[in-house]
Amino acid sequence: MKNKTLTDSKKAQALAFVEQKRVPEARALYEEICRSDPSDAEAWFRLGTINLEICAMAQAEACFRQVVKLRPGLAIAYYNLARSLEFQGSLDGKYDDAIAVYRQLLQITHNIEAYFNIAGIYEKQEKFEEVLNTYHEAQRIEPDNLRLVAAEARIYERQGDFEKAYARVQPLIEAGGEAPELVLVFASLSSRFNRRQQAIDIMERLLTKGESFGNYNSEIYLRFALGKLLDATGDFDRAFHHFREGNALIRHAFNPDAYVNFVEDTMRTFNKEFVRQAPRAKDRSDRLIFIIGMPRSGTTLTEQILASHPQVYGCGELLDIVNMTHSLPELLGTSERYPQCVISLSQENCDILAQRYKQHVSALSGGADFTADKMPHNFNYLGLLALLFPDAKIIHCVRDPLDTCLSCYFQNFGSPNTGMGYTTDLATLGAYYRQYQRLMQHWKATLDIPVLDVSYEALVADQERVTRQLLEFCGLPWDEQCLKFYDSTRMINTPSYDQVREPIYRKSVQRWKHYEQYLDPLKKALFA
Repeated sequence: MKNKTLTDSKKAQALAFVEQKRVPEARALYEEICRSDPSDAEAWFRLGTINLEICAMAQAEACFRQVVKLRPGLAIAYYNLARSLEFQGSLDGKYDDAIAVYRQLLQITHNIEAYFNIAGIYEKQEKFEEVLNTYHEAQRIEPDNLRLVAAEARIYERQGDFEKAYARVQPLIEAGGEAPELVLVFASLSSRFNRRQQAIDIMERLLTKGESFGNYNSEIYLRFALGKLLDATGDFDRAFHHFREGNALIRHAFNPDAYVNFVEDTMRTFNKEFVRQAPRAKDRSDRLIFIIGMPRSGTTLTEQILASHPQVYGCGELLDIVNMTHSLPELLGTSERYPQCVISLSQENCDILAQRYKQHVSALSGGADFTADKMPHNFNYLGLLALLFPDAKIIHCVRDPLDTCLSCYFQNFGSPNTGMGYTTDLATLGAYYRQYQRLMQHWKATLDIPVLDVSYEALVADQERVTRQLLEFCGLPWDEQCLKFYDSTRMINTPSYDQVREPIYRKSVQRWKHYEQYLDPLKKALFA
């Protein structure tokens, strides 16, 4: 009885810490309770929830595994366990494990979010038939769920099957369906089917109502979609208003000072002396292509051109390199974080890391001759790439700074945890761009890995000349299909997916001039 009283007291204190947002104290106290009584499912659950919130996913997984053992009928424990596995990504089969746990959850109870999450995992794995099968399975249970129809249509759209996507959403829109997910897909398709004004009217009506729909902040998505359509009609003042309102709603944890410190630490660590004597992976490959640069600088277009070549597989924006930097301290057995920890790298470490990456892209590509990874922010880790893949080809996409930053500001990059928080404020965007320039200048002065700068403006002005330059740099023979990149049926899962379904156009060059009256904070940060 005395022990139970003591445990209850500790639980009350831990809960008070949670309410006071004193997360470290709450976490430590729940850990103590779990150690003293490993059968306390409630304590394990609360500890797992804290670990989820602070993105300690491996620890969260361990907690929720304990909960499902102790309470095998507790549905929310299965959901949280699956989420903790899903967030660990493709490491060691975690995606497959997550799907299996979601399936266990569906045996216990109907949970529509489990279907969405299963489909989301398949989409990350580029298993698009399985994505559609999952949505169809869920629709058999909830045939009137407009979110499911919208999700299915979005996949058709990303695959370039616009007619099929439109056929799924248009009848529901005409019948008065106003679920935001449905409206957003319709808005994305509207310009192709001469329905732009109808989409604008629907979104303005929803925003005027001020209603919140679904399980995310719909207003953000509606603001950005409306801004995009108004921009296309030439109504630039109203477009900027909606982009500004959308950005103002986004919550993010981006810390500009922390990023400056990261850049400083990176340049200090990857100095000329370190780079000269640092180990390199033995098993070299000149068949790996990394497309880097600021987001919205032409990376998706460049990848689509290359992926139209029969020998190249476009992998999209892989998280492998950034995940690698997070796991490096554990691999190296050091408390130092990246980038400082790289001084402990051995040749064996380099070989292990390089092989893991190559195995993943080989599995994705089905053993294609060349693979292209177009994660733009890999420019932050170019020093590490030079050690692991010394013969890789680096394509650096560059575009007018004002156009690049404005295009980032006009793009809703989704979850606040994507590391894109710097795009929601013009002054912060300009400051980030300056740090990106510093880092790229450092890499060019320090590394010996081949880098090709590809100007977006030059590509738009003379597509064939720049495409030939690209292919020659990568060691690829000329192929006419690269000029018809817009005919590709490959799935494109980045914000520029709709633009690379069309031939190259020039309307995005010097787009910033339409919005010049709003750009003083950006200009000051970029050029002061």
